[in-house]
Parts: sequence; C-alpha cells; structure tokens
Amino acid sequence: EATMAEDEGLLFYGFALDEANHIAFCREQYASADGIKRHLKNIDDKLKELSQISSMDTIELHGPAEEVKKLKDVLTPMGCRYFVTDEGSRLHSVQVPKVWGVGLMDHHVQVIRHWQVPAEKLSEFKTLFSDF
Repeated sequence: EATMAEDEGLLFYGFALDEANHIAFCREQYASADGIKRHLKNIDDKLKELSQISSMDTIELHGPAEEVKKLKDVLTPMGCRYFVTDEGSRLHSVQVPKVWGVGLMDHHVQVIRHWQVPAEKLSEFKTLFSDF
C-alpha cells in the first residue's frame, strides 16, 4: 500500500464520521492531478462497492487552476464542484513562522468527498476505510 501511495503522490488522506447524521467525510491531498487520476483508477472497484451501501452527496476539488483543468474530464461526471486556490496559498512547516508570504507555494490538489450512509450500513462502511 505504501508503494501505491507513493505512486499516486499521496500526501495525506483520512476519514471522519458524523454518526448522528450518518455522514462520512474523506479528505485527500495529492502532489498533482496525475496522482488523483492514478488513485481513481486504483480504487474504482472500491468506489463501486461503497456505492452499494451509500451515496456520495458531494465531491469537491481544490487546487491550482492548471491542476483543476486536468481533472475536469474525470470528475465532472461525478458531479464535482471545483475551487481554484488563491495564488497566495502557501505551505508552512512547524519550524517556519506563520507569517504571510513565508513558506513554499502550495501547488497541491485536494479532493473532499461526503457520503450519506444509512445507519444500518455505517459499520460496514467503516470497515472499508482501510481499503482506500
């Protein structure tokens, strides 16, 4: 799995749950649009499995204009909403003071998904987290 994450340029991902409202949230960040395309190919079967027990309510892509453009053909059929990041977006490390203009330019691409999961399927949905 580490090799797949490296191949995809995965920087982070994680799930969060709002169990009271039966909503699952996934946030993923990649070094480039190409990494997201590779990831979507790698998890196609898993997404189909999730669609059997839940519905993806929203999908958003956040990133630089040139990266967003590369993904429209793949994500538009999923109903994706696109957000172009501000050119002043920066990456900061713990060691770098959080002062405007300090830090590296952020050219990464982030995908955010929300699923509505029936209460009786929430446990099953959670077991699939590790497959992503």
